[in-house]
Amino acid sequence: MKRIFGFLEFFLFLRIVLEFLNANPAATVVKYFYEITGFFTAPFNAIFPATQLFGRMVDLVTLSAVIAYWILFEILMKLLLPKRVYY
Repeated sequence: MKRIFGFLEFFLFLRIVLEFLNANPAATVVKYFYEITGFFTAPFNAIFPATQLFGRMVDLVTLSAVIAYWILFEILMKLLLPKRVYY
């Protein structure tokens, strides 16, 4: 479960970097990458408007998705994994 979450977080952070570096969305690799990660960021699209910092795009939508998925993961881990008891 941690590995799946780790891959998701890695891809979402990579999306943030691509947006910040103004990657060309018409490029095949970037286009497919945005389509795949867009599935995970779609529930957060209406939260923040597009924001620029130093003339670069800051993807607050994906950043909010990273935070929300991290909170969800932590809650699931607390519920699914029993506490370890050390004697």
